[in-house]
Amino acid sequence: MRGNDEFGTSLPSVSAKTGAIIRAAVSILWTIAWTDATNIIMLLSQAIDSRCVLVPTVAAERFAIIRELVESLAAAGSIPEADSVARAVLAREEMRSTGIGYGLAVPHAKCDGPARLCVAIGRPPAPVDFRSVDGRPCELVILLVSPPNETAAHVQTLARISRMWLKDDFRLSIRQAPDAQSMLDVFRSGENTTG
Repeated sequence: MRGNDEFGTSLPSVSAKTGAIIRAAVSILWTIAWTDATNIIMLLSQAIDSRCVLVPTVAAERFAIIRELVESLAAAGSIPEADSVARAVLAREEMRSTGIGYGLAVPHAKCDGPARLCVAIGRPPAPVDFRSVDGRPCELVILLVSPPNETAAHVQTLARISRMWLKDDFRLSIRQAPDAQSMLDVFRSGENTTG
């Protein structure tokens, strides 16, 4: 596996063991997601409001990026207010980093506030340390918040994101997306090829 990303930036190699762990976690998430047979697998792109895709983010530090993404959800009317949701997501992040590897972080929380699953996406101006499992800084941050009773949709979305991110061409397209609409188009295309 390469130690350099497509931009030629020197980053730590992802070991075969780390890759296997990440793939196993995705497999487990996908299995859990399918255990709720009454719930249809939703498309991630259906949960994303284009006003909540920030390319680039203004913030350049992990907690500030999370706060900025939560505030974008509030500004778009997806959640009634930002403070309680931000507290829930930041508390979850402090318990354990949501940097899952390969340059992706998926901060998330189930909390009162959102009426349904809400997603916000941010690409920082430069990779950010999220204390990821593979030690690699994060170049994409996807925030998920959902009400406490939406476990299946929450887990399904985590699994879907992980599956798309494992594809080299998807990661490259995300890095190259010049604006929010282009990034949303990459997600729609990625879902169509990942299923």
